[in-house]
Order: sequence, then C-alpha cells, then structure tokens
Amino acid sequence: MEEQHFQAVVPFAANLMFTEKKRISALGLKHRLAVMAPSKSFVEVGTLLSYGADFPTLWHLAAYFIDKILKGESVGDIPIQRPTKFELCFNLRTAKVLGIEIPPTMLALADEVIE
Repeated sequence: MEEQHFQAVVPFAANLMFTEKKRISALGLKHRLAVMAPSKSFVEVGTLLSYGADFPTLWHLAAYFIDKILKGESVGDIPIQRPTKFELCFNLRTAKVLGIEIPPTMLALADEVIE
C-alpha cells in the first residue's frame, strides 16, 4: 500500500478483521492510512471512522428468530430482513494524528465521536 501511495483502507467485515482490530488500527496509524471499519469497536481502538449496521440490534433480531425456530416455526417461513439501524462513528484523536479535519456537518451526523 505504501508503494501504491494509498491514503485509506477499508477492511472487509470478517471474524479475522474483528479479532485483529487493534493491529489493523495500529498499522493504519503507523503507515498514516485512514482506516474505515464496519463497527464502532474499531473506532474505540484507533481507526478513523466506522459506518455499519448496529450489531446489538442485529443480535436482538437474531434472538427473536432463534426463539421462533425453537418454538417450531419453519425456517423457510421466516422472512429475510436487512439491517435498519446503522452507526457512524469518528475518532478525533486519530484524525488529528493523520492531519484530517472532519467537517462539523459530518460530526453532527455521527452517533458517537471519540475525542
């Protein structure tokens, strides 16, 4: 990425990425890359920003479906649902290190801002 002069990176949402989020964040800062991640938990450990489905809401929905299945409802009868709640989070400490100024309008839209 350094040879190609990348300025940003978006890791895909996979278990490996979640278990390595601290390392991903540290590497992003070391190589001065703005990292955008799929979850607020990445921003809490140093990535610049995240935008993705609200995982606690998804877990509640999963529990609802599991309850239906355990009570005998056919999996084929349960409708597929998409996430309806998304979170936008910023880490201003990381932005400062990277020399990035996040516009106030974006900060106003954020669900969480870490200072």
